[in-house]
Amino acid sequence: MERIKQRLDKGFSYFNLVYQIAATAALCMTVVTCLLQVASRYITFVKILGMEELARFGFVWMVSLSLSLCVAYGSHLKIDMFSSKVPERIQPIYSIFLDVIILIYLVVLFRYSVIKCAKVGHQVTIVFLIEMKYLYSALIIGSAGGILNTLHLIFNNICTLMGVGKQKEAIEE
Repeated sequence: MERIKQRLDKGFSYFNLVYQIAATAALCMTVVTCLLQVASRYITFVKILGMEELARFGFVWMVSLSLSLCVAYGSHLKIDMFSSKVPERIQPIYSIFLDVIILIYLVVLFRYSVIKCAKVGHQVTIVFLIEMKYLYSALIIGSAGGILNTLHLIFNNICTLMGVGKQKEAIEE
């Protein structure tokens, strides 16, 4: 079980690295297009067409990909008022409960993103005529990554409940 956990952890570190690189690229795209838009309007007094569309695409992709990363690293918005009151031995059960709630939300988001992508996928943007399915697919990919990361967190909490990994820590001390 320990070996499976180690391989999953390593695999998810690479999985999340791909999401980090893609989210960073989307952030760079957003920043560059916004800078070009501002520079063209206020320095050259000529508006470059389509910069708003590209900035919107970059922003949506960045936020959607970051959804998965926030789940993986526990940096999503949460209220920890109850977390501090839960005894340490019950903490993994409490974490599993919260992860199941997050998982339900992400499954609903994934489902509705697929439906929305299918409905408006053939619409196109005004300037570049990019199909909207490329915009809505960001939510599908982001929520799918979030679902996988949540399942990984649930697996890690179950391993903690079973005591997997504690023998190794005791040996190292």
